[in-house]
Amino acid sequence: MPNVKDFDAYWAEQNKEQIPFKIFGQTEYLPPSLPAAMVLKLVRLEKEYGKKDLPQAEVFELATSIFGEGKVDEWCAKGLTI
Repeated sequence: MPNVKDFDAYWAEQNKEQIPFKIFGQTEYLPPSLPAAMVLKLVRLEKEYGKKDLPQAEVFELATSIFGEGKVDEWCAKGLTI
């Protein structure tokens, strides 16, 4: 039987601690790694629009996929800009 690499075991061993950051005086948390679907979408968008010309709606959609719509709306109400 060939030597099989076990990605499930590898991922189980990875650091799962969220990454704290401060925004508008509150501590929030990033996931320990970005979802693959989000990274693939970002790559597709950069290929289509370039790094500096990403549509604002797409940027907010990406942020919402990490933090949730409520948090992004809250930050926008406090003055979040692109």
